[in-house]
Order: sequence, then structure tokens, then C-alpha cells
Amino acid sequence: AKAIWISTIVCSLLSIPWILFCGLPIKLSLSGKLVIALSYYGLTGLSIAIRAGQPAIIIVLLIVSAYVLNQKNFRFLSGLILGLALSKFTLAVPLMVYLAYRKQWFTLIISLGVQFIGLLGLVFLVNGSLPLIITNYHDHLTRLAAADRINLLHISGYFPHTADEFMAIGLVLTTVLFG
Repeated sequence: AKAIWISTIVCSLLSIPWILFCGLPIKLSLSGKLVIALSYYGLTGLSIAIRAGQPAIIIVLLIVSAYVLNQKNFRFLSGLILGLALSKFTLAVPLMVYLAYRKQWFTLIISLGVQFIGLLGLVFLVNGSLPLIITNYHDHLTRLAAADRINLLHISGYFPHTADEFMAIGLVLTTVLFG
């Protein structure tokens, strides 16, 4: 099972830049694509993520795929894929902000619908109640939002953590990355 999981992560990692190239507004030469892809593959954090079995790489693949499909006007499929990526919402929120900025409401509604269907499936699987699960999610998010400077040994401990600072940074990065 571990070998299958690591293989899935490596395949996802290898395909991310090539899928992203399909959605760029400019066309790069093959040598330009190779330089960018090889630079991406050489990032130290990626080897650590592979060895740790981080699902974030698969989520990034889903986000990149949703972005490219949205650029190619496959809005429904983009929404489905983004809905899956929203399972790790901290990575998917910048694309949602971009889509809202571009007024891609159909894609956003589909993605939120996928998450809602997943939530209903969770309720069914655990034989629980929807209000209880929503309350638990709300409590968890409240605790996360209240956390300040968690683990200063981790690099993220040195970045702003308030909701306003986080939203400002996310908006700036989204605007810079996606135009």
C-alpha cells in the first residue's frame, strides 16, 4: 500500500508543471518548460513531502488541474476537481478567490456542492447528525483561527497568522500568480 501511495504522489509531482503549462497564457519553448520543470523537481521540500507521504502534492495536482480546466472552459469538470481539492481547503482557497475575482460562479458552486455531498456522505458513514458534524468543524476552525505563532521552530511560525493578515497575503499572492 505504501509503494502505491508513494507512486501516486511521485506521478502527481511529475505531472504538475506539465499540466500547468497547458493553462498558461503564453507558450514556452520545450527548453523553457524543461528548465522550469526541473527547477520545480529539484525543490528540497518536494523530496521531503514524497518521503513523508504528504497528500498535499495530490491536492496541488487537483488545484492545477482545476485551474487549467477552468481556463479551457471545462467549468463543470473544473468544479468537480476543485471540490475534491477543497478537502485541504488551506491550499485550495487561493484558487477559489481567483475564481470569485473572475466571477466563475458556476465552478465555485459545483466545487462547494461536491464538498457538501462529501459532508453528507460523512454523516451517513459515521451515522451521525449533520448539525453535530458542522458544529465540530466550526469548533475546529475556531481553534485554528485562534492559534497564534504555533511552533516557532517551523518556518510558518514567522509569518503573519491573523485572519486579516492571512487574507491580505492570499489576495496579493493570488493576484500576482493568476493576474
